[in-house]
Order: sequence, then structure tokens, then C-alpha cells
Amino acid sequence: FFYTHLLFFMSLPKDAAKLKNKDLWSSPVKEGSMKKMGAVNKAMKRRHFVLQGSNLFYFKKKGSMPLNCICIEDCIASPTSGEPTEFTIQSMHFDRVFVLRTDTPAE
Repeated sequence: FFYTHLLFFMSLPKDAAKLKNKDLWSSPVKEGSMKKMGAVNKAMKRRHFVLQGSNLFYFKKKGSMPLNCICIEDCIASPTSGEPTEFTIQSMHFDRVFVLRTDTPAE
């Protein structure tokens, strides 16, 4: 369900103040769990995601503090050629490509 909301280019702020301000994720447009591939360990780990405004926050579990925030302004989201439920998010602002996987294609 996040994929349809992520058809933009993005930047990745690692802003500690943003990650502590609960108002930034307390009224989400969408929220739910997806699997995210790690940057170093390439295993897919389930994370809770909250989309609010142009920010996609991800958490180790629902109710915890966010691990990070992806600003989805100016990002590109594309389906991968492998899994039908997998897509990537990338930016011209940094080298990292996020790989996310939903449980069903409808999400």
C-alpha cells in the first residue's frame, strides 16, 4: 500500500530531532508492516512503517521510537523484477537504494 504513495524522488535526513518529535508520525496517512533489506546485512527484516506527509518513518516494532525517516520528496519507487510484492526506493541525493517487500501485491 505504500508503493502507490512513493512515486517521487527522495532524500534521507538522519535528523535526531525529527526522529524524537512524535507529532511527525502520530497522524499517519498509511501505516503497517513491510520487510526492509538491511544496508549491511542483506536479510529482509520486518519493520513497522508510518507514512505522514512526505516522511516515511520505520520502526523496529509498532510503538517504539523510529529507527530512521525517509523523506520521500523527489524519490523514485520502482517494482523489482523478482518478487511481485517487492519494490525499491532510490534518490539522486545519496547512493543507498531501499528494498521493501509487502505481504501481498495489493498492499
